[in-house]
Amino acid sequence: MMKLFSGLSSNTGMAFVVIQHLRADKESLLPLILAPMTKMPVRPATDGQWVMPNTVYVLTPNTRLTLRKGVLLVKPRTEHRGDHKPFDRFLISLAQDKAEVAIGVVLSGYDGDGAEGFIKIKQRGGMTFAQNDTALIKSMPHEAIATGCVDFILSPEKIALRLSHLSKQRLVKRISAPPPPTRPGSRVKAHRHGPETGLPPSLNALKARL
Repeated sequence: MMKLFSGLSSNTGMAFVVIQHLRADKESLLPLILAPMTKMPVRPATDGQWVMPNTVYVLTPNTRLTLRKGVLLVKPRTEHRGDHKPFDRFLISLAQDKAEVAIGVVLSGYDGDGAEGFIKIKQRGGMTFAQNDTALIKSMPHEAIATGCVDFILSPEKIALRLSHLSKQRLVKRISAPPPPTRPGSRVKAHRHGPETGLPPSLNALKARL
């Protein structure tokens, strides 16, 4: 994870959402760990927050995260430990909402979380990356690769280079900033109709276990 972010440009026009397996009662130190590795701001994911380009968002403990129409939806976790697959949940919403501009990246980690999400991303024309055998814990990358839905199998450093290259070639769309208020003093409200889905264009969802 650190090697990926330290190798990324800070002005790709992409946003990054990091999904980590966490105990419900354990605070995440990931924002503090990642902050020195990138010039991009690193923020905990909060409900109702617009996703902005060149920003990193981190899943908070005991929550489930999706995104709809450019707005993060953070809800309390309700699943038991064995049923909790935060990466799949997020990737599926990404695929449903953003189709061919969705990008998924799976790094070192346990269990098969993310495999179903990678299938959905490829069905909708998106792009997927898995860490190669440099992964300390190979279960998650191998499960994703076994689906046949991984485009690139690379080291974190080379994934960073590939993402930067994609942004320079404009093969992904840039994220738009939130629309301005309609009148002075008014606020833009996120409309949350239907299922919890979506991500803004050129948003990367990453999954790893540190």
